[in-house]
Amino acid sequence: MKRLAFTARRTGQILSGLVGLALVFTAAAKLSGRPEVTEQLGGHLGFPEDLIPWLAAMQFAGVALFLFPRTAVLGGVFLTAYLGGATAAVVRIGDPPWLPVTVAVAVWIALLLRDPALRHLMPWRRPRK
Repeated sequence: MKRLAFTARRTGQILSGLVGLALVFTAAAKLSGRPEVTEQLGGHLGFPEDLIPWLAAMQFAGVALFLFPRTAVLGGVFLTAYLGGATAAVVRIGDPPWLPVTVAVAVWIALLLRDPALRHLMPWRRPRK
């Protein structure tokens, strides 16, 4: 049982790192000022250009909260809200929302794997002893 707990925690840490890395790269792209990023967010999704750095700052803040163990659940909630907004923006223009929804699900899977106390709060069936 200890080995299973160790494997779950390690898998959650790896998944958290991958999700965090992806979100940091997209936040850095928002700050880069590259024309294709500005066109995607500004022209395609309809966000004003002066709002893009604020979106990146919120994304960096959410990732920082998510990656530190003491604030991981708060970070998960923050990132879920952020990605919910991304989902709404994508759905509003008629694009499929699979990417932000997948990332939000990965955030919570990673949190559940990382934190055994959080797993115990979930209302799933426990094996009989």
